[in-house]
Amino acid sequence: MLRCILNITFILFSDISRFEFRQEIKKTMASRGLCDPCTEQGTSSPAVKFCSDCEERFCENCIEDHSKFKVLRSHHLIDLSTAGSKIPTFQKYCDVHADGLLDFFCTQHDVECCRSCIPLKHQSCTNVFPLENVSKNVRNSAVLKDTLDAMDSASKTLTGLMDDTNNNIKILEDDEPAILRELKTVKENLVKQIDKLEEKVTKELSSIKKRKEIKFKQNKTEIAELTAEVQERHDQIDFLKEHGSNNQLFLALRQQEKTIQSIDIRVKEMTSTFVGARLALSGIHDLKFDSIGSVEETPISCGIKHKSMKLNQAQAKPDNSNPITSMQWKNQLNLQSGKDYNLTGIAITADDSILILIPNTDKAIVTLTFDKSIQFIDTTRMKLCNKMSTREGCYGVFANRKNIYLGGNGNIFVLNLKGSFLNKITLNKMETIFSVCFNENNQQVICRNWGTLWLVKLNGEIVYQTDVTGQAGLALDRQGNVYYSIVDIHEIRRIKSDGSSSACVMLKRSDQVHQPYAICFNKDVNKFYVINDCNSIQIYNCN
Repeated sequence: MLRCILNITFILFSDISRFEFRQEIKKTMASRGLCDPCTEQGTSSPAVKFCSDCEERFCENCIEDHSKFKVLRSHHLIDLSTAGSKIPTFQKYCDVHADGLLDFFCTQHDVECCRSCIPLKHQSCTNVFPLENVSKNVRNSAVLKDTLDAMDSASKTLTGLMDDTNNNIKILEDDEPAILRELKTVKENLVKQIDKLEEKVTKELSSIKKRKEIKFKQNKTEIAELTAEVQERHDQIDFLKEHGSNNQLFLALRQQEKTIQSIDIRVKEMTSTFVGARLALSGIHDLKFDSIGSVEETPISCGIKHKSMKLNQAQAKPDNSNPITSMQWKNQLNLQSGKDYNLTGIAITADDSILILIPNTDKAIVTLTFDKSIQFIDTTRMKLCNKMSTREGCYGVFANRKNIYLGGNGNIFVLNLKGSFLNKITLNKMETIFSVCFNENNQQVICRNWGTLWLVKLNGEIVYQTDVTGQAGLALDRQGNVYYSIVDIHEIRRIKSDGSSSACVMLKRSDQVHQPYAICFNKDVNKFYVINDCNSIQIYNCN
């Protein structure tokens, strides 16, 4: 009998997903805030850090043991005191093979798989790649951008819906006393003859108001719940972007795709089905003794528009791009004749339009040095937006999805996209920073002044520096390699993203480079643009 019970117990356990079992165990330990290895050994030690690769919490002693092994040193350790409860969990084991890690991605079937799945389901597939290759540039991928943009779009729409619903409630509250005032005027004219009719209309008003209030409150509840869900998933993606591995971020994006699409569909439904209402008293000009009017409801269309996500267009593919080995002159952009140009900056939009930045003018996104401000511009409509003051006169400017980086006098100022100050990176140099770039791959700032080019960490630590001449000209390729112009010897040079190798010459005077100033790549990094002599633009193909 005992043997039979043991067999039944084993069968039941084998039917449980090992991933789910692991997760339940980890949730229990996490709720107690204890070290996972110590708990398994029967002791209780408070956990202080979490390894996102091992998916385990460690105490001080276990952290030391964890760091002793070379293979574990590259793991991502997260301080639990700062992470709190934001550590997301996701599936990394195969559904079919319980012990198989999802280490591969088949682009033909658009699915993650483990090593054991390949000979069973993907033997004939020619495009099965290791997850490390597919997720290599996931932090800079369209999938990540589209996912975060979709969440931002949904959050923005939901915020608008909430404001619109609150406004509908206010309109409802404002309409009631207006109607009641009209009723009072009518009542004073008809006195006792309309008392019963007034009561009828008042009840009708109260009933409609109550019904609409219930509907609007239901709308608010639905909006708030969906907003919270979007924010939670946004926080998870942001957290993995900052603290997780590429594999984890990629898997999280893949696993949240259907949920995000579902959210998008619901938000779109809200914008088309949520309507407000105006209440007004009708029929007052055709009064009869059997009626003094009725409450009329006029639907107000929702003014909030939602831009649908484009997740279906974002395909995760391995990064097969090779480093640029050479550049070939294509043509020169002829500017309008008869004008004296002094071109000091250039940028390429997503549709390969060229924005030329002219100092102290309001063209594209610029720093207004002498005005100690920065000018925000809507480049799609070429319309001026808000203008923000800066702490000092700034020259170099660079913006990514999250922040704006400004080059000042020996300082780099970090702002959010609304122009609010976040941080200051001090180089302990008093020279003006004329050009700034930011490398997303290694989270480093690249900047230069009249005579020096720096690679700097966000904490101000200088990773690399070299002597240069000229004051402008910085660009980055897909691998994060740094391209910079040397004005007096008419060259464009390149160094690796970490400055680990000596600079190589990519373009020189014989390539029609003359006193190069501003430089940049297009979005696809297959064309390179150079401003010569501050008055002409040379275009090169990248090989």
